[in-house]
Amino acid sequence: MFKESRWQKIQEIVNKDGTVKVNELAEMLNVSTMTIRRDLQGMLDKGLIERTYGGAVLAKERNLLQTPLLLRLQNQVEEKRVIARTVAQMIKHGETIYIAAGTTTYWVAKALTHRSGLTVVTNSLPVANLLIPSESIEVIVVGGFLRRKEYSLVGHFAENMVRDLRMDKVIIGCGGVHPEFGITNEYPEEMMMDRAYMSISDNVIVVADHTKIGRVTTSYTRPVTAVHTIVTSNLASMEMIEQFRHQGVEIVLVEP
Repeated sequence: MFKESRWQKIQEIVNKDGTVKVNELAEMLNVSTMTIRRDLQGMLDKGLIERTYGGAVLAKERNLLQTPLLLRLQNQVEEKRVIARTVAQMIKHGETIYIAAGTTTYWVAKALTHRSGLTVVTNSLPVANLLIPSESIEVIVVGGFLRRKEYSLVGHFAENMVRDLRMDKVIIGCGGVHPEFGITNEYPEEMMMDRAYMSISDNVIVVADHTKIGRVTTSYTRPVTAVHTIVTSNLASMEMIEQFRHQGVEIVLVEP
């Protein structure tokens, strides 16, 4: 398990339980206690936790920087930025696009902040917040139930609103994308929302860093053939890439 994945898991546990123990984490994550201590020190340095004897507790001052969302934003940052800049170049003046909640999609929104003549629909509060200063971009926020950990809006209100829309392009992230098992998400409660926004355009673009290629997570969303384009990096498995191409999916590879 990579360091970023361990940090995310540790943060999830401490957010839920309020405390973690070094020995328990080492056993759970199948790494040494020394590795866990280094992880906790790194998380302490970023203000994500506070250290205690033999473990750690939730930081007293919590904000967006200490949620799973921004913790993931620190993963594969340069790769995600290059992917985002490539996708931004695909967006044409005058288009109406949907940007789903997620980390790579966040970087896509950031790459669009200087643009004009666009309409962006999103269920992501961080994406909407990024676009507030961009007065020449029309922003529509989909309303629904707030998922506090992800700063996203989900549920039947959001799903019903999305289904009434038609987009030139839909830009989504994912927990994993696999040629056989399709698009999957780590959060079962977002499965129906994912399906809703994948149905509102013929041009669905999946943005996925190389760690998502070939990965399968908890909730099945749609088959990979429901996707028009996958934008990832040349660090991804070429075997998987060729399987996607054989299924008629356009693949755009970037170099981080």
